[in-house]
Amino acid sequence: MKKTKEIENAPTDKIQVSRNRVSGKKKVDLFARLRNDEHPLDNIFPETVAPVEDTKPIQPILSNDNPSYPILDKTPQKPVAPTKDFQRVPNSITRDAVPNKFFKGTSKSTYDALYLRTRGAINPVRTIKATKRELMKWIGISHVTIFKHLKHLESVGLIKIEQQLGSHNGSIYEVLIPEESEPTPTHASPSYPTLSNTTKPILSNDSQSNVIQSNNLVSVPYNNLVLDSMGNPVEDKGTYENIKTSLKT
Repeated sequence: MKKTKEIENAPTDKIQVSRNRVSGKKKVDLFARLRNDEHPLDNIFPETVAPVEDTKPIQPILSNDNPSYPILDKTPQKPVAPTKDFQRVPNSITRDAVPNKFFKGTSKSTYDALYLRTRGAINPVRTIKATKRELMKWIGISHVTIFKHLKHLESVGLIKIEQQLGSHNGSIYEVLIPEESEPTPTHASPSYPTLSNTTKPILSNDSQSNVIQSNNLVSVPYNNLVLDSMGNPVEDKGTYENIKTSLKT
């Protein structure tokens, strides 16, 4: 009883020091040395680290059975209209020129070849200079057919041709579109005076002109025309009278 009372009556400073001494002691770990020692096999077999699994959110599997998740086609879609390697062609060619028969036969191939190298080129121009040989190479048709096509296209006003006389570089072709076309007037056939079935013209003997002289036209009955020694028709003036004969029986 006396000892307990003495302890209780002891100053608090001594008690605090004794507590500090107890707390200041180091705890001895018996297995710390074993953990720090290297194992002889550590140098042969290095320590391997387990792979870390990739934790990505799981996406739902899309199928036709689940209408709430439509299947998206990842394949790139091809454009409907061409995005490169194309030419600008006016709608009037297919809307107006073709139905109105501006192109005769295969003449459109000749027009397309010229249009591709002029109005439809990357740097559009109105005219081009080309030889007949180059046109044959572009279109793939004969020289005679190209000549017919060019004459027809020029007559309907889709091209204009400037002939280069004395030049081996070809002619100059100006390409027009249907809105700009002005058909060239057709050359009227020479008007000759109309004659009735009972009259014939008297031809001139002029060998150089060999044309019908309008001032020499006279109305002569057809039955009264005869041919002279030169083969020209002349009027029969009754030089020879009808021979009167009588048959005696």
